[in-house]
Amino acid sequence: MKTLFFTLQNRRSLHTTRLVYGLEGMKYIIQIYEGEINGHGEKEGLPTEYQYEFEQEMLKHIHELSNDLREKVWIQ
Repeated sequence: MKTLFFTLQNRRSLHTTRLVYGLEGMKYIIQIYEGEINGHGEKEGLPTEYQYEFEQEMLKHIHELSNDLREKVWIQ
């Protein structure tokens, strides 16, 4: 499994998005974890998961997600 990590600085906290993707069993998956780091500690929610039958479909979605986050000024 591979991981991409994005951050966005807010006034008092750091928002995080972690994309974990790869082959798991017989399916290609993407898991998206969203979290926050602030003065009270770190927290991360449950993942949103997408499943694909073909690697090319998964890679295309990863590319679209990472481009979208970069357009919104997230830092990789």
